[in-house]
Amino acid sequence: MRRRAAIPIWAFLTAAALFPAAALAGPPYLTDDPQPTDTGHWEVYDFVDGSRSADGLDGEAGFDINYGAAPDLQLTAVVPLGYSNPRGYSLNGIQAGGGVLEFAAKVKVLHQSDGGWLPDLAVFPRLFFPTSSRFGPARPNLWLPV
Repeated sequence: MRRRAAIPIWAFLTAAALFPAAALAGPPYLTDDPQPTDTGHWEVYDFVDGSRSADGLDGEAGFDINYGAAPDLQLTAVVPLGYSNPRGYSLNGIQAGGGVLEFAAKVKVLHQSDGGWLPDLAVFPRLFFPTSSRFGPARPNLWLPV
């Protein structure tokens, strides 16, 4: 009886291994797509992240706001609130404050054409401004990804 029940499971696993599907992920992931937000449109994402370690619970919550300012240009602002709690999940001792503000501009510089070999390509430089000495770096930073 056990052997008969295992056949559908093995058939499913075999089919899944033979016919994989691509994983699709859009913003706000670091492997962002080169497509800026449509001109005149907004995209607003909320986020929460955190980590638990021997030192307690740390993370941030906030908004990632994108605006299509012009064709091939997206302006972005990330407004977070950082939190830290050395005592873990207890509400006693929780510290909160402004996180690291991010300002960015995504500029699409290459356009893929039908049948062409050039890919879509965008640059997405970011400026990071600390708002609290408790969360993030002490000085402004610049990140230049492609």
